[in-house]
Amino acid sequence: MNCEKYKDYIMKHMDKTITEMEQIELDEHLKRCSECRLEYDELKNIVSVLEERSCVEPPADFENMVMKKINVLDIYHKKQRKKRILIYGFAFIFAFMTVLLMFAALCRESILGLLLAAGVSESLSYAVYGFLTRMDLFLAYMAYVSGSGKMAFSDFYYLLIGLVVIVLMSKTHEIKSVRVHQKSELPPQTEKNKKRKLIN
Repeated sequence: MNCEKYKDYIMKHMDKTITEMEQIELDEHLKRCSECRLEYDELKNIVSVLEERSCVEPPADFENMVMKKINVLDIYHKKQRKKRILIYGFAFIFAFMTVLLMFAALCRESILGLLLAAGVSESLSYAVYGFLTRMDLFLAYMAYVSGSGKMAFSDFYYLLIGLVVIVLMSKTHEIKSVRVHQKSELPPQTEKNKKRKLIN
């Protein structure tokens, strides 16, 4: 039996575009063909379930709620952007000042000469020179720590372990020497004392 034509009729029936003549043919065919009847019943059930479901209407203030949330998100993103700008600005200023201090620490003798030549008082000139010298030492130390910090930590670790071993060894040696010393100070045991110990 050729059911393709009737499957089209079933779809037209579901879409409510079927003609009266096609509906009569479809009804006759459904009485004879169980496969098409099963398909028709399944589609009809699906359509009836879909038609029964009522449309969910959003609340009246739904649009206002969504717009408020969008505005809150915009404000949040603007605040985050401002924070990022501040953080990057401070990081840039810090990096710039660090580079400037490094440069000044490396050229401290020239800066001292310039300050003295410009007529700045000697005490202030030498104070600036002292500060730059300390900065140079600090930067050299930081470079050492960052470059060999892992090695410095491991050296400290080994030193700490060595100290712990020395303390433990000295304590055990102390305990042994105390025991030996205590044994030497004990009065010699008599035969009576030895027998008492054996009995107990």
